[in-house]
Amino acid sequence: MVDDKKPVDSASDDDDTNAMLKSVLSKLDRLEAHLAFSALRDRKVVGKVMIVMDSSVKSRI
Repeated sequence: MVDDKKPVDSASDDDDTNAMLKSVLSKLDRLEAHLAFSALRDRKVVGKVMIVMDSSVKSRI
């Protein structure tokens, strides 16, 4: 019996999965931010919005 399957590169699969997860999470973050700001704009809620920056981003303050 001949095994013609190619070896699976698990590191490559993990990288693809991580990239997909990051993409989905960033889209969800944008959606949540949009919903939060639109609710404030429409005066449906009164509250504060906290923006969290990644550690690689330096504040100008």
